[in-house]
Order: sequence, then structure tokens, then C-alpha cells
Amino acid sequence: MENPTPRRGQAEYDLFKELTGDDWFADARYQFDTENKITEFEYEKFLNPALLANVDTSTPRFKEFVRILNFTSKTWYERH
Repeated sequence: MENPTPRRGQAEYDLFKELTGDDWFADARYQFDTENKITEFEYEKFLNPALLANVDTSTPRFKEFVRILNFTSKTWYERH
């Protein structure tokens, strides 16, 4: 059963803010995730070019690494 939305001043509201660090209504107007995550097509935007200079980016192992980074990184929307 879903309980009603907590209101300011209630213990549940304060507990949520204490646990997450955000206001309960912080994402109320957020309709979809606009933040980009690393992909095998746009990894240049996320990784330092000096690090990529010594790496073969066409190998399956590198692509798997980028997929793992995509899976383990969270956008603001996914964290809330």
C-alpha cells in the first residue's frame, strides 16, 4: 500500500531529507533524464584524451569496460 506523500514538518519528510540530502519534491517537475552517460559511441566526452592515447578503443574488452562504466554510473535522476 502506498502511503500519502509526506508534507513539510512531518517526521517522514525530515527523514527523507536526512537520508538522501534532497527535498522530497526536488524532482517533481523532472519528466525525463536529460543527463548523458558514457557510451561506446561518446566515450571521448567522458574519458581523458591522454588516457585514451595508449588504449586500443576498438577492442571488445574496451567496449565492455565502457558498458560497465555506463551501468555503474548513475545520473541525478537515477539516484533519486
